[in-house]
Amino acid sequence: NSNFSGVSLDAAITRGADAITLHVPLTDAGDDATRHLLDENRLSKLPGCAVLNAARGGVLQESAAARLRADGRLGWLAIDTFVHEPKPDPAVIAAADLVSPHIAGHSIEGKLRVAGWPIAKLRAALGLRPNVDVSAEITRRRTTPPSDRRLHPTPQAALDAACSALKAQPDQFKRHRAAHFRVEFQSE
Repeated sequence: NSNFSGVSLDAAITRGADAITLHVPLTDAGDDATRHLLDENRLSKLPGCAVLNAARGGVLQESAAARLRADGRLGWLAIDTFVHEPKPDPAVIAAADLVSPHIAGHSIEGKLRVAGWPIAKLRAALGLRPNVDVSAEITRRRTTPPSDRRLHPTPQAALDAACSALKAQPDQFKRHRAAHFRVEFQSE
């Protein structure tokens, strides 16, 4: 779109934001370094803002975000990636509204899309027929769970289950992360 224009992060913060989501790599050097991109100084200028870190641990200054959320100065806090994985700070987990054991993209659908679509594009580029219909496979997996399981009613319910498990046992991060593929399903 020729009408698009960008602004710096600080300019956007100055204008006020209802929500900020982070989706950048973690870098330490150069003009575009992202470590603590949202630090205490920037976060304190965002009263009532919802913050979601789906980037890398360290892009968000977690301890500051947790303090500001606990004080009610941030409106909402969600964290999928943590600085000290696999041993995230339990205080950060407790302060956040939504946490997950670094599972963005680890859903059944996410795994199939991440693996299936690039392979399908590569096969097409090489003149080969598709070997899997990603959309059909996602539908099959979502409608035919393993015989000993049933699906959570929605992807949000699966995320809620992962969040509850991590909040209840923050010291079991690796176990919760490894189990997420199965968390999409509930035991009977």
